[in-house]
Amino acid sequence: MDDSNTLSDNVFLENEMPLKIIPIDNMPSDSQFVHMNSHNEKVLSQVMALDSFSGETEEDSETSADIVRMEHKLNLLLDMVGILVSKDSDLPSKKKVIIYSEHIDWIQPRPFAEATIIELKIWLRPDYPKALHLYVHFENTGPLENAYLVRTRYLGLNECVVMQLEKLIFRHHRRVIAQSRLE
Repeated sequence: MDDSNTLSDNVFLENEMPLKIIPIDNMPSDSQFVHMNSHNEKVLSQVMALDSFSGETEEDSETSADIVRMEHKLNLLLDMVGILVSKDSDLPSKKKVIIYSEHIDWIQPRPFAEATIIELKIWLRPDYPKALHLYVHFENTGPLENAYLVRTRYLGLNECVVMQLEKLIFRHHRRVIAQSRLE
């Protein structure tokens, strides 16, 4: 991955998210990476579509007012379906997750047993039942107060997934800044 085109470590997405951690023994095959990238392209595009908000449209026109009303109705419908789906699914426990463009960190209560490669599944939105599927390389564990920060690097992400991930992170960062200005 070319470092010149990635976001800095100052721009990240931080949230409590369901996270499934699966240490694996072997490096994933090329076909597993292809499948992972194809799956993640779909998940990220759906999550970004769900996260888009009406603040980017003109509020003065009648057409944009109709779009805003439809968007609110779709969001309500999505929330209702999400509640039904989440009742039927067995989501893992939530952990504090920090997603960067080149690595991912999370906080867990016990030190992580050193494993070379880890398979992660992260549910970016509780109302969307598909998880982001990642393979990561374990880098280190840093002690915190009553917990541990685990740092890993992505493995096998293609350029399209990296760009979508960066766009998702940047949108989140932009919203955090806008929210802080309102407070």
